[in-house]
Amino acid sequence: MPRFFLPPHQISDASATIHGEDASHIARSLRMKIGDSLILCDGASMDYFCTISALSNTKVELVIHSKSPSNGEPPCELHLFVALPKGDKMEQIVQKCTEMGITSITPVLTERAISRPDEKSAKAKIVRWQKIAREAAGQCGRGIIPTINPLIKYDNALKQMQANELAFICYEKETDCTIKSFLPDSIPKSISFFTGAEGGFSSSEIDSALAIGIPTVSLGSRILRCENAPIYTLACLLYHFE
Repeated sequence: MPRFFLPPHQISDASATIHGEDASHIARSLRMKIGDSLILCDGASMDYFCTISALSNTKVELVIHSKSPSNGEPPCELHLFVALPKGDKMEQIVQKCTEMGITSITPVLTERAISRPDEKSAKAKIVRWQKIAREAAGQCGRGIIPTINPLIKYDNALKQMQANELAFICYEKETDCTIKSFLPDSIPKSISFFTGAEGGFSSSEIDSALAIGIPTVSLGSRILRCENAPIYTLACLLYHFE
């Protein structure tokens, strides 16, 4: 069933109205008609089951019949900090991690990051990535739209990671601590994890993380591409806790 997001304040107990691009998509691309059903989500993990009562290319009016909590969310918050990759690799990371259940994604400027956009370019990229996250969330049945945060520096990323109950850095030179041995049996409220750029992390960056209590974790004996490491790590977390 088609799924669309609206802010909670635009959804009443009995009705709601969709405007703009989503309305055009419903009328033109999906060719839906009066009486057809769809799901609205308020972005706070509540689903509303609706039928169309009126529509045009710019506005779709809905009657709400029932609501229930979304069942597409993982059992804890999952926050990805990712060294900014080059090219369009970030688009794949955003799309796939959204489909899998990520809560937020924060791009980080690390020492070995090749891509170094100026402020204007960085803001434009964030807008595009947020749109990709929104589309992926609707397609895969999410109860929230993951937040794509602004580009930040490495030290700020470490500070933000500390706010979560569990935090770790995926590091290819770690040999003792595997992700399997690191994860607890009980489900934490929130997890943050950090994956590197094409050249990985520098030794000084790892030292800075260890100094404030953020450990390094191995993803195995194979070296993963920077666009695959976040997806692999998230899959491990979901398999373990779900």
